[in-house]
Amino acid sequence: MSANWTVPLPWFALVDPAERILVLPSDDAVTAPEAPARRCYWRVPIGDALTRADAAADLLTETLGDDGPAEVLRDTARWLRHFDPGSLVELDYGGLVTLMDDQTLAADTSAEDVTEALEALRGGDAERAMASYRRLRDFWAGRAAHSRAN
Repeated sequence: MSANWTVPLPWFALVDPAERILVLPSDDAVTAPEAPARRCYWRVPIGDALTRADAAADLLTETLGDDGPAEVLRDTARWLRHFDPGSLVELDYGGLVTLMDDQTLAADTSAEDVTEALEALRGGDAERAMASYRRLRDFWAGRAAHSRAN
């Protein structure tokens, strides 16, 4: 599953913010032919991703209903169940890193925002959940607007 200019926002529920791998080559490394490419991704065991997807989908269904993010997470979990249980799931920004400078990538809190929104919903704090969601939505709306301008 993929999207051209954004990451489906519910997918951030599959990862732990601390699992992010961010590769931003130094200016010196950029000139070296073996310099690593800029990347932003999370790689998690499929069992962890499924547990997180199911828990988030259940919570979202209880608090917001079956549609929208809960449906995306259930569909994603159903798809992931086709893979070997020893597999890894990688949420990778791929070419999206070209839409962001190093500072924006480093400051990206997408996974944190989803985690916070889910924790807030779990705690019954709809206002905090909405604030987290707005930060996430606004960040990715800026990427989508940039892509349409190009």
